[in-house]
Parts: sequence; C-alpha cells; structure tokens
Amino acid sequence: MRKMKRFAALALTVVMGLSLVACGKDDDKKDSGSNGGNETATEAQAEVKTTVVDTGEIKAVVPEGWTGLQVHDMFSDDPEAKDPEQLQIIKGGTTAEDAWKCNFIQVYYSAPGKELASAKDFYEDAKDIEPFEKGGYSWTGYTCSSMGYEYTIIEGKKGEESLQLSILTKNGEQTISFDDTDVQFIIENITTTPPATTEK
Repeated sequence: MRKMKRFAALALTVVMGLSLVACGKDDDKKDSGSNGGNETATEAQAEVKTTVVDTGEIKAVVPEGWTGLQVHDMFSDDPEAKDPEQLQIIKGGTTAEDAWKCNFIQVYYSAPGKELASAKDFYEDAKDIEPFEKGGYSWTGYTCSSMGYEYTIIEGKKGEESLQLSILTKNGEQTISFDDTDVQFIIENITTTPPATTEK
C-alpha cells in the first residue's frame, strides 16, 4: 500500500508539471546563479529569516521567500489528513494551489523498511548528476524534463532511511537553479525522524 502511495504521489508530481503556469518573477533575481566562493549555504543564510516546517517525520528549515506546506494524504477519507512522508516547499507561493504555478521542491521520505519508488522512467532527457554528500545524506540524482518543464531529482540515503527531492527548476520563464544558495540551504537542513513503528 505504501509503495503504491509513493508511486501515485510521484506520478502526481509529473502530472502537476503538465498544468503549470508561470509565477511572477519578483523572487527570481534574488538567488539566481550558483553558490560561488567559499561561503556555504548555511553561512549565506545566517542573516535570512527562516521558518521550520515539521510533518512529524520530515523537518525542513525554509528560508524567506519560500513556504513549506504539509501534503494531503490522498489515501485518507479525512479531508484534513496530512501525509507525514511528504512535504512541499514552494517558492513565491503560500498555498497548495500555488504549487501548480510556481517553482517548488517536493520532498518524499522513506523510513527504514520501506522502499522509495523512482520516477526516472517517467521523464524525458534524464541525465545523471555527480553524487554528493550533504546534510548527513549521500545523494545521487539526475536532471530531466517533462512537457517542457525542467526538474532536478535527487535521492538521498542515510543508513536505512531515504529521501527523494523533486525540484522544479524551470516553469515557463521562471527558473531556479539546483545550485542556488536557498535551494542548497533547504537540502542541507532537512532532517528526518523515523516513525515509532513501520508497516511491513
């Protein structure tokens, strides 16, 4: 059930890319380009206001200009139910509806004993990126596209825990870069808490 849930959530992310409409560009000029020099993402964000979003299993430190939102549990009959294994971080938006028109980072968590499904086969032009270490995780990933929208998708491992981040980097004329300081800050400052019990 959980594997099917993860697969459906990943498919939904792909479908979202098909309906995206460009957001305003007010925030684009703040953090375009890569993280140059010797300054780390954490140091660069030291003076920036942040908020903490905690699903119970995923905790993220979100810089100003981004909003972290818990994701509805699509397999629950309760319209207020949230999925602790997912988190959406939207740039320049403040509601779940904004995810359809803005750049975002979709976070998926897989606790020990669970398998994280890959969506690589759903995308076009998938190209592997160099593995890297950040935030206690060992990351691999790829750049890809779907219907003209561009993504960077990274998968992190820490022991038996897994994270997958789907980063929408191009939405119409609005772009963000995987190397942007705020994107790197978000990646570096995601922490996880395995549930007390996991499904078999």
